[in-house]
Amino acid sequence: MADFDLPVQPDADAPKTMGERYLLPQILAGKPVRIFVDAPGASDKDYAKYQEILAKSYNKWFTGTADVIRSAKREQEFADIMPLLQKGVNVEFVDHASAADIWAHILPWSEVRWKCGPSAGGCYQRREGETPDLFLPKDHFVLKVLSSGQLGLSRVGLHEVGHSLGLSDQYDKAKDSTSHHRYSSAQSGKGVMSSLKKFSCDDADGIVNLIDLVRGVARGGNTGWKSLCPKSQDYYIRSQSALRSPYVLSLQEDNSLLLEIYQNGEKHSAQTYTMASQGAFLPLIPAKETVLQRDKFGRPLLSQGPHGEKIYYYYVFEAATRMAVLNGKALWLSQHNFVWNGRKKMDRTTFFFNQNGAFVTTGVVVSKNKGGSAFYIEENEAENRGLLVKLAFDKKGNSHVTEWREAYGIVEASAKKKQGDKEMSVASQAIRRQVEHHIGVGTREKIKSQLAKWYQIRQEQVKK
Repeated sequence: MADFDLPVQPDADAPKTMGERYLLPQILAGKPVRIFVDAPGASDKDYAKYQEILAKSYNKWFTGTADVIRSAKREQEFADIMPLLQKGVNVEFVDHASAADIWAHILPWSEVRWKCGPSAGGCYQRREGETPDLFLPKDHFVLKVLSSGQLGLSRVGLHEVGHSLGLSDQYDKAKDSTSHHRYSSAQSGKGVMSSLKKFSCDDADGIVNLIDLVRGVARGGNTGWKSLCPKSQDYYIRSQSALRSPYVLSLQEDNSLLLEIYQNGEKHSAQTYTMASQGAFLPLIPAKETVLQRDKFGRPLLSQGPHGEKIYYYYVFEAATRMAVLNGKALWLSQHNFVWNGRKKMDRTTFFFNQNGAFVTTGVVVSKNKGGSAFYIEENEAENRGLLVKLAFDKKGNSHVTEWREAYGIVEASAKKKQGDKEMSVASQAIRRQVEHHIGVGTREKIKSQLAKWYQIRQEQVKK
């Protein structure tokens, strides 16, 4: 999970124990997992069945990993953890939630969807200072048939238990957002954390890496160890994929950019860059780059732009982030990933840069055949003003403004203001004059024109 190496207390410099937000450290310490099962209206027989499924789910993550290692005939290589894996997990069931390490709610699927979201089969939830929750569906014959057996308690339970240990989702709609930027694998298999179908070598890779993280073990040293998946080219050094980019890029709260460089799984150096101020609206048109370094998938890691700027890349599954640096300052940061609108997968590209002292975020979301949207957000803390523009595009590329919001001081004017509100109209005109004074007359049409142009370019690229 993205927060596996973060401390429970937000202000702490480092976690007392790696993965302390999850249950794996106490399991490795030989402590039981104490579960409170809440299943309203269930019979004693049902309770016994639910407890059995949960106990098997926790044990499967350990014994299943041992089975994968044996199948690969690599027992000697993992001899240090094989006894631990074969032993499994000591699970205890308690009568009160206050005594539990985790609270399992067994509910009808309709209630699970209300708790977890309309498309979820179940979920793991944790809140600071409270016992984490598992929301799992009761078995239902019709539901199992309609979902091809994927929404039964056993399948969903095994997946959500994986979350409680510290594993992240591996399916397309979630893996980029929940995966740790250093500890997720370069590629994903078809295991429990992905398709829910059955325990896989990909799941076993994850468990071994998490165990090593908690124990502070650098398996294989600087050489690392090869994935347990026979066809995988991936291997791991200090619990991270060696196929991952050596560069990690992140936007900080003060809008500075952090570049971290890793070698053999260890942080080698880190550099913080402030944003260079652009004197005009940044033309968001892809420029030619000379690639200086590629990863084993052929993707760029480091390149040089047309003006001599260095451009760094890093990847988390399908998400790609890149940053341009020149003369000790960052010119821009861009992110490319995919978002989902129902079952529709959409291409999203976002740019962050500084324009005339204002921090700008602008992006485009494109679908191959059904249109998309674009947005522009400008924030200037020094002058206490802001600007938000949103455009929607139909499948032919025609656009219309869906929202225009300007703020100056504590007063705000919106393109969605109520008709006939004279007081708001006067305020809107006054604020618009102030904003135009700072960002320039004609900026409004320039922004719309640039967003439309950028959308057209991205649409053509996506269609290819």
